[in-house]
Amino acid sequence: MPIGPNAGRTLVGVNAGEVQTNFGSETTAAGALAVGEGGTGATTAADARTNLGLGTAATASVGSFLQVANNLSDLLTASVARVNIGLSTFPVGFYQGTTMSDAQVMLRIAAPFTFSFPVGMSGSTVAIGVSCTASSVFLFQKGGVTFGACTATSASVVTFTAAAVTTFTVSDVLTILAPSTADSDLADIGMTLLATR
Repeated sequence: MPIGPNAGRTLVGVNAGEVQTNFGSETTAAGALAVGEGGTGATTAADARTNLGLGTAATASVGSFLQVANNLSDLLTASVARVNIGLSTFPVGFYQGTTMSDAQVMLRIAAPFTFSFPVGMSGSTVAIGVSCTASSVFLFQKGGVTFGACTATSASVVTFTAAAVTTFTVSDVLTILAPSTADSDLADIGMTLLATR
């Protein structure tokens, strides 16, 4: 039974269980409106995506799409994102060109965000231009309490120590102290501590 408003502009008919739809000059089966008429030209989601030229992103979940492989950071958590895009570590350090005084403050900073130093201060490094004549120990302190150290020998062999992970939160103060008894020769030294976020 045809129904046709506006001089038959739209025709809907039932013929052997099949719905025929006519919109303008485009006629498709089972109610699939052609792409040219503003539809998808399909009756399934997969065919519609094909007809519209959609790629795999159309069916990707957020978790699978936000990956490093897609130049994104897999933003499940801030810490995971930093690791994935290579921002999970950062250096903290100092340079001293001349000899030092006893227990000289080499660095003193207040933490701008939360960060940690690992057991053994792994990843930290030292460059020594003028070696010490005797073993020299630099101390690392959090709020005035020593949590780690760096020992340099006369042969410029350097050892970092820290018994446990030490975490700084906002405003905690990190201090690096020169040896309690300054070496008469040790100079031209650069030290970098590697922290993690």
